[in-house]
Amino acid sequence: MPDLRISPPFPDSAILSALRAWYAGVGSRKAVERYYPYALEGGQSARGVIGRVRRQLVGFALSRHRADLAQIFQCAAGERTRHRKAATRALDILPSLPVPATTGQPMSGCGLASHWWCIGTASGHWPI
Repeated sequence: MPDLRISPPFPDSAILSALRAWYAGVGSRKAVERYYPYALEGGQSARGVIGRVRRQLVGFALSRHRADLAQIFQCAAGERTRHRKAATRALDILPSLPVPATTGQPMSGCGLASHWWCIGTASGHWPI
């Protein structure tokens, strides 16, 4: 489990182009050679490069509390083309997500403040 207190960097556009091609059905070697060839220097495997960026995106999504988007990048390699549209949407959404506040206080959208017992105790009176 990644450390959610530290936000992993978002991958650069070159590796994202390779990943998009891979989700479109291009083999990992061809996708990486075409869009991110310097990643293969030093004997790195193309499948390893794709796997690393997928894990990086999972960590990034989880650091933004978006397990739904993280799940998209955890599909089996053989099923990737079925997840192409979802992966494309996730890659468009992820960079714009803010880092969540870590104050330990309920977030404004959690609905906690709208419960009757919060309203009653905050004002000192119980709702009628």
